[in-house]
Amino acid sequence: MKRSFRQTAAFALILSAAWTLGCSRQDGPPRYHLSGAATFGGQPIPVGEIEFSPDSKQGNTGPGTVAKIENGQYQTPHDRGVIGGPHNVRITGYDGVANSENDSGITIFVPHMETIDLPQEDSQHDFAVPRK
Repeated sequence: MKRSFRQTAAFALILSAAWTLGCSRQDGPPRYHLSGAATFGGQPIPVGEIEFSPDSKQGNTGPGTVAKIENGQYQTPHDRGVIGGPHNVRITGYDGVANSENDSGITIFVPHMETIDLPQEDSQHDFAVPRK
């Protein structure tokens, strides 16, 4: 059986749409975009990371995520945001001056830990790591 160009094009379009829908499906709980500022002693953290872990002691379970800090700003990856609810947060910071041991530089503070309750929607939250 010989197919016409239109039939072949329609078939290719249907396959493309099915592949696109299948690849864009997100498994797991809804995730929300989170962004904001990250400072240490009132100054922007040059380079660092913020790890968000759902607080299981408060009944929050699910995937965690990590956001990179650059020039005092962070944002969660688009496809791997936070799930909302109580979270444990761990913040690390570096001076941003690469050396032979670390491209991010030297640590400027001991990892900072805190807990926060995040909304179940896209939002902003600023972190201020105090000098001790």
